[in-house]
Amino acid sequence: MSQLITICTQNGIVMAADSRISYYKNDGAYYSDNANKVFVTPNNVGISTCGNAEIDGKRTEFFIKEFIAEHAACDADEIANNLLPYFAKLNPELDTTFHVCGVIDDEIVGYRVYTKTSKIFPCNKTFKHCGIIWNGDNYVINRLLNCYFCSQSDETPGNKEMYRHVPWERFVIEDAVEFIKFMMDTSIKMQKFHQTKPTIGGPIRILAITKTGAKWIEE
Repeated sequence: MSQLITICTQNGIVMAADSRISYYKNDGAYYSDNANKVFVTPNNVGISTCGNAEIDGKRTEFFIKEFIAEHAACDADEIANNLLPYFAKLNPELDTTFHVCGVIDDEIVGYRVYTKTSKIFPCNKTFKHCGIIWNGDNYVINRLLNCYFCSQSDETPGNKEMYRHVPWERFVIEDAVEFIKFMMDTSIKMQKFHQTKPTIGGPIRILAITKTGAKWIEE
């Protein structure tokens, strides 16, 4: 599975993902914490991914690198639109999600791309005044950022309470990096104490994209 988090701040975009991939067969499982799920093109477009870890027995990341080599000069709009036909040829049933972000005409742009449903969703509304998008294993981040039901003293469901607003519009890149590390660490630790498959883990790769280019915060 994995966890993808992308945050638009006052001075740029921060994209991040963990490095765990999981393989399940019959009653067994294999985990690797050495997967690459965050990439940057020569044209400073960031790509992060979660979902199916393999295509025909080969890690999906290798195909992403080949895609980047073939689309090195593309901007974020072109990258987002070219991902679907490229991966549909490799595997029409592929269930993979991409975040694609970059700068076009001095404006930050972003997309979510879903291969399973062949859908592309722009993030203009979220990014216009700064904000966050996420995909993958969403249980923990959904609980922390979305509405939830508070239990009453007799343990029956109580009223639905609104989350405390995170002031994304005040964030700069350093704030986003700190938040991402907190959320990833919380998700990993919560899975440890839940009866669930540990789908998030390993080193966190973090990429920052500004109007002057892209740089790795943690590679």
